[in-house]
Parts: sequence; C-alpha cells; structure tokens
Amino acid sequence: MPGVINGIGTWYWGKSNVHGVHSICGHCGGAGELISYDTRTYFVFFFIPIIPLGRKRVLEECPSCKRHNVVKYRAWQHLKQVALPEAVAAYRSSPQDRELATTALDAAIACQDEPAVNDIAAIINARFARDAELQAKLGGAYEYFSQLEGAEGAFRASMESDDQPAVRNSLARNLILQSKPDEAWDLISNDLAEGDGARGGLAMLVAESYQTWGMHDAAQTVLDTVGEALPALKNDRDYKKLQKKAKKYSGTSKVVKSKLLAPPKSLKSKGRTWGSYVPMIVALFVVTGLVATFVVASLQEAANREVYIVNGLSIPYRVSINGQTRNLRPNSRVIVRVPEGDVAVSVLDDSVAIPDQSVRIETGFFTRVFTDHLFVINPDRTALLFWEETTYSENPNELDDSDYSSKYYSGDFLVSLSGVDYPFQKFPDQISLSTDKVRKDRIIQVSELAVPDVAEILSSNIDRNAAAEYVIRKAELDQDDLLTLAIIPYYIEPKKAITVYQELCAKRPIRLEAHRVFQTYMERLHPEIDLVAEYRDLLAEAPDDTERMYLLGRILPDQDEAEAMFQKATSGSVPSARAFNALAYSRIAMADFDAAREFSEQCLKIAPEHRAGLLFYCRTLAALGRFDEALNLVQSADPYLRRTSGDEAYFLSRTGNRRKMEAYIRKLLQDLGIENDPATSAKFEGYYRFIFEYVLGDLDAAMKVSNSVEDASTTFARAIIKNDLERAGPILDAQPESEPHFVLLLSMLFRDAGNESEADRYLSTAVEEFQTQGFEHRRIAAWLSGASDEAMEEALRLVMEPNVKAVMLVALGRKFPEHRDQYFELARKLNFDRRFPYWTVQELIKEP
Repeated sequence: MPGVINGIGTWYWGKSNVHGVHSICGHCGGAGELISYDTRTYFVFFFIPIIPLGRKRVLEECPSCKRHNVVKYRAWQHLKQVALPEAVAAYRSSPQDRELATTALDAAIACQDEPAVNDIAAIINARFARDAELQAKLGGAYEYFSQLEGAEGAFRASMESDDQPAVRNSLARNLILQSKPDEAWDLISNDLAEGDGARGGLAMLVAESYQTWGMHDAAQTVLDTVGEALPALKNDRDYKKLQKKAKKYSGTSKVVKSKLLAPPKSLKSKGRTWGSYVPMIVALFVVTGLVATFVVASLQEAANREVYIVNGLSIPYRVSINGQTRNLRPNSRVIVRVPEGDVAVSVLDDSVAIPDQSVRIETGFFTRVFTDHLFVINPDRTALLFWEETTYSENPNELDDSDYSSKYYSGDFLVSLSGVDYPFQKFPDQISLSTDKVRKDRIIQVSELAVPDVAEILSSNIDRNAAAEYVIRKAELDQDDLLTLAIIPYYIEPKKAITVYQELCAKRPIRLEAHRVFQTYMERLHPEIDLVAEYRDLLAEAPDDTERMYLLGRILPDQDEAEAMFQKATSGSVPSARAFNALAYSRIAMADFDAAREFSEQCLKIAPEHRAGLLFYCRTLAALGRFDEALNLVQSADPYLRRTSGDEAYFLSRTGNRRKMEAYIRKLLQDLGIENDPATSAKFEGYYRFIFEYVLGDLDAAMKVSNSVEDASTTFARAIIKNDLERAGPILDAQPESEPHFVLLLSMLFRDAGNESEADRYLSTAVEEFQTQGFEHRRIAAWLSGASDEAMEEALRLVMEPNVKAVMLVALGRKFPEHRDQYFELARKLNFDRRFPYWTVQELIKEP
C-alpha cells in the first residue's frame, strides 16, 4: 500500500471502472461495500501528484480499514482482454460443456465484467436451467453485480432442482436485501440450526429488515424464535442490540434505519487522467485542457449510452440490441450500453411475433455532459411506465397538490427523459435540503397490475384509444390470458372486437383462451349464430384433438353430452388439461368439492403452469376450508397472477392474520408506485381493509375502514350492508353493465322490505340481463319470468360460478316454494366464498 508522511510520499490518484459489492472484509472482518477500481500510483508532494509510478487495479478496498489487494494494471488488462475472452470463446464453442461454463463464469466474475456475466448467463440459462450447482453459482454472480432480481430467479431455479441449505440461505439473504422479510423468514424459519449456523445470522437480518419497516412486533417474534432455536446467539452483541430496539419500539411503527441493509451507494469513476500534470500546467493551457476534457467527456458519453430495455409481457423473450443479446424476464428490465445513433432491436423468439425495429438515440453535444439522459426501449410496446415528481420540504404540512405531479407512458417504443433523479428506484425517505423545498422525480415500471387495471389507468389518464391499443397488443403478443381477451369489447366497438377475436382464433396452434372468450362473447351478442355447428366442423378437421373436443364441450347446451365430451377429452392420448378443469368446474357448481379437487389436480398435473387451473385449484382448496394451503399456493405463483385474481388478499383474510394483511397492503402500494400519493393509497388501503373485515364478519369495522373508497362496487356493498336499498338501487342503475345476480339480489331485498314495485322492476331487469348471457342464464331467466316451466333437476345441475349460482338458487327457491329445501340446501353449500355478498345471501337463505 502507498503511504505519505506530512503529505509527501506515494499515493493513489483517481478512480475509474469502479465496482462495489456488499461483502465481508478479509482483513478486518467488517461488513461493508468493498470497492475495486483502476487507479495510478503517484509520487505526491503535499498530496499534489508529481511523478506517475504506474497503473494499478485495486481489488475490494474495505471502507473501514482501507486494506485491499492490488494487481498491476497490465496484468489485469491481460486477464480481461485475453484470458476472459478465451474462456468465453471456449464455452461458446461447446455450450453443453459444464466445466467450460463454470470456468467462463468464474473468469467473468474475477474480471468484474458484468456484460460478460450476462452473456454467459444467457447461455447457461438456455442449457443448464435445471443444473442446481450452476444456477446457484449464477445467482452468486448476479448478486455480485447487485442484480438482485436475477439472483433471486437463479437461486429459485437451483432450489427447484436440489434444495440445498446453502442455496436456501443465499436466497433468503437475497430476499432480505430486496426488503422481502416475510418470504425470507418463511425460507429459513423451519430449521434455524441448518446450514452451519448461518441461519442465525440470517434470522437476525430478517428481524433487522422488519425494523426498517417499523414492524417491531414481527422482529421480536423472529428474535424470540431464533433465541429458542440457537440459545448461544442470546449473548451475541448484535442480537442484544436488535432485542433492545424491538422492545424499545414495541407497539409503534417507528422506522429504524439499517446501514447493513441500505442500498448500495452510487459509485462513479473519480479522478482525472491529466491530474498528474497539474503542477506543470500553466495558466495558458488551462482553458485548452478544460475544452479538451469537455470534448472527450461528451464523446465518451455518447459512445457509451446507458439504455434500459423493458419487457411489458408476462412471458420471457430474448432480444438483440445492436447485436448484444439479453434475456428479458416477464415484466422486468435490463441495462445495455450502446453508442448514440441508430439502435437496431430484434426479438429473437419466434413465439413472440415482434418485427425488427430501430430507433435513433441522440443528445446534444453541448448538453449531454451536464444532463442525465434516460432512454427506455420497450420492444413489445406494452410496458406501463409511471413518472412522478414529488417535493421534499422542511415543513411537509405546507405541501399541496401543486407539489406533486405524475404521468403515464404506454405504447411507446422509446421513452426519452432528461434529469430523472431516481430511474427505476424508490424515493428516499429523506434527503439533505439546500433550500426550503427540493423537487425530485423518478420513473418506474408498473409491473404487477392486471391488464384491466392498466387499461383503466390508460383510459383515465391518456384516452380510450391508448387503452384499446394496449389491450389489443397484449392479446396478440402475451400468453393466452383470459382477462386480457375478456376486456377487448370494453374498449373497441363490437364489430371490430369480433374481428379481433376471429383473427386470434385463426392462429395455429389453437389459442384456447381466445376461443373461449370468443364463444362467450358470441353467445351473449349473437345467440342466433350456431356456434355448435362451427365447432363441430373445427373438431372434424382434427378428430383426435382433445383441445378441440374441450372447446366443443363447453358450448354444448345438453349437459350430458357436454359431460361425455369432456370425459372423452380427458381420456385421449394427449389429455386436455382444460377439460379436467371443466369437469372440476362442473363438480364445484354442484358442491362436490372433493371431486372438483381431484379433477383440478389432474389438470395441474398435465399443465402445472395453467393459470386458470391453478387459481381454480386454490379456490377449491378454499371451498374445503384449506385456506393456508390455498394462500401458500397462490403466493408461489407469479406476481401478475396474484394481482390478477385478487385471491391472495381473500385467502389472507380467511387466515385472519392482520399483520400479514397490513404487510400485503404496504407491499401492494409500493408495487403500484402510489405509496407517496395519499389520496390514491387511501382508497386502495380502504378497499383491501374492507375485504378483510367483511370476510371476518365484522361488518361495522368494514364500514369504517372503507370510508375513503368511492368505487361503485364498494359503495353498493356498503349500501346493502346498511340495508339502504334506496341508495343501493341508483348505484346499480348508474352502471352501464352490472352483475345480473346483484340485480336479482336487490330484487329479493326490495321484496323482503315490502316494496313490490321495485322488486318487480329489478326482477325484470335481471331477467333481461340474464337473457344476454350464456344458455345457463337464459334458462334461469325463462324460469323466473314464467316463460317456461321450472325444471328443478336441470336447475340444480347448471354449471356457473358458485357464488352466482347461490343467488340464482335462492331466487328459484323463493319463486318455487315446493322445491325451496332442495334449492336452499345447495345454495348454502355454494355460498362458501365470504366476500360480498356472502352475509346477505346467508340472511336470505334463513328466510322461511
């Protein structure tokens, strides 16, 4: 190491190619961010560089003791320019060679070359996706470069193949660094003694993470548990500090900052290449040097422009940016560096039909050095970006609406912004203020909202055309997603919607969800068209295709024929997972929950990634009262699915765990990027707290916590709970399309209140709306209106959503009292979902 006496001696001058990593110093044992960088050793006089003595590469300098390792710059460059390319080239020539893969990855990590790691990772993920050891090493590589999401994916892939304690520990540490203490605790809490004592330290990190959220009771629970499992830790100094904080702030939501869990500092190259000549520079050359420095800086900035590449789809794909290949995970982003100018973008997966595109990235020569420019490329054009500006103030109470602004971006291939303070980051809780008020902005990718939510945001904040374009792009490019397909008619006129559906249905291989939505839409809009004949013809083209059997079975009006078709579709050489799901659906509609579960398990056995099947299985478990299992299963699903279904919040409510529900709400607000928007966050909090209290049966509490919620569904539910029918009616009338079973429910409530005219009016409205639905609803409409004679056995066998069918059965039981007992008995069994209108239906069933 260099050294000086009274400012004279040898010293490093300048830093470049800085790399930082959270680790343990090998010299003093302290934890911190160890940095590596290129530098030059100078003889210094009063710390002014005089004589250059040679370039060096400093490796992992400790922020505390300042000790480090050092290698000659020439040796370091040889390693990067010769040894690393040779290792990578050798592996590229033999991508199946596991030893070469390990050698190449080790070389890239040793060289601290993040692009090389990313390139090697792409090949490893393609060739060794199920290799536990390689995936674990890849997770460590990602973590070395602070790619925490990538590291999480690799560790999880490793554990799927071989759940080793060391990898589990690595994943737990990764989740803690991502502020996911609940998930980390779930990983390590079952066996704290496992993993050579590392679990104790991880458990304390979990407790410390909870304290950064202000969840001190949760931290205390973790500390008590680890203290019982590992008694020796009770004497540990850090353990005692955590205990002291947990007890001090127990019962409060005081946020306790943690240096250990703080995000990595933003490290930039420091020092100037001309710094060694400072003592010899005369005033005549100062201006010339500054101009030259500016020109070089501007050219270098333009030659190495940082660009974010985002994926707005729920499926992964590979993309080439000026020849650089990157793997884009669902709803995620990667960073590439390209020179300014024309940028060529190609999607390399045939399953994602995106044509080659190009865009020009350009900034002003005289401004690029002084302004941070942000470029975001979205090849699929479906990513939702959210920009917001907020104000920090010494007096937050004085802030008003003018101190906050926001904007959504969608449908753009390129988004270019300047001066963004926090790209794809959270706002810090506090900053140092140079004036009374300081404005800061950020941009994030909104990645965990369901397609209908995104479409509504675009419609409200941009226009309906933007929403329509977004929905159609998602339907064309994304997985065969039911919700995406279902909302197409809400944003485009019926004739065009039919054209879109027909184009999707014409694709091969068959897109099942597109056919399903098309069938449902046509049954409602054009019941006169003979879809059965059309799908018999489709099956005739490929008589052994079980998926075509399934599609025919779901529109057959004869229940016995439909059952036979589904059974045939599940017994072919390639059984249809959706046919098993259809059989499960028919069983749950008849309250045969065990049979439904068995069929649902068969569905998932064939297609474990089938989203609708997974959700239906979770709901079947809930019908059997197995809420913890349902919750664990839905939480293991991808975030998009969890948000789409809304079932995670419901299952959490059924477990009655208020602490986890509050953590869920906070995480949701953070994911949506609205934690700093008090009005919007209050509405979301009120909505989810309403669900929780309603499910638990505390209707008074449900009313109180939902005061800030103004959406139609919640205000209607509140009116029904208060038995304020005069308020509930207009809310329902004002909706362009309301749930027909809610209309029928209101009719029965008015009749019980003695208002026969309103009861009859809403019954007529319900019948009219049923007649625009599928054939099951049209049969009920005919029975309720007296257009055809009641057929009790057929009514009991109708296949539809259990909560909807429960309301229908109550109405039939009231109209046909001779069969009341049979209808009400099945209605009680089907009314198992405690979300609204569960308690109202329970009261109606009690009626004599």
